[in-house]
Amino acid sequence: LAWLNKHYGDEGGTFTYTNLFMKPDQNCKGGESIWKSGAHFKREVYEEKIKPNYDVLFALDDDEMCCRMWKEQGVVCLQVK
Repeated sequence: LAWLNKHYGDEGGTFTYTNLFMKPDQNCKGGESIWKSGAHFKREVYEEKIKPNYDVLFALDDDEMCCRMWKEQGVVCLQVK
């Protein structure tokens, strides 16, 4: 959150958000691999936490696999560079 606070925070340096879904830093937990591709992680978060609660108008993404996933979910995706 330090980067968000620094670049997008208010005068006090605090970035305010309702929900922030971030991929875990760690690649393994108790010897078990928990690594997921960005598209896999975003699909899970979208299906479980976003789709039931929000009306998503579009997504912005720079990853080709993620853009494909958004389109498969029926979400308009604008691929950014």
